[in-house]
Amino acid sequence: MRWWLLSVVVGAGCVEPAPTHTAAEAARDDFYGDAYPALEEATCTACHAGPSHAALDFLGGPDPYETITTSQMFSSYSNATGSLLVIGGHEGPALTANEFERIQAWLDLEADAERWGPTLGAKM
Repeated sequence: MRWWLLSVVVGAGCVEPAPTHTAAEAARDDFYGDAYPALEEATCTACHAGPSHAALDFLGGPDPYETITTSQMFSSYSNATGSLLVIGGHEGPALTANEFERIQAWLDLEADAERWGPTLGAKM
């Protein structure tokens, strides 16, 4: 009887728990928890979350994560980083170092989740 109890106790610790969060879920959570607030702080949402810029409304809609991740600017890692982090010819203020790092961290999570597949998601 003691041998059976010992094997049950030892065996119970050998089973790995099922993952509770996929890489894609972690990326989405980071968008809403850190990247989107950084975009708000940078005042990006003032212009890019409403109808005033029509084609450039990549942060609007009922689900901003869905809107941005299905937009043309999000077709590859380099397009996404170029559009969000290397803003040229732009009327809004530049990102602070903190905002830049938070948005970059989210994009890296998207790449880690293979949003763009193994080749289009390559971090460069």
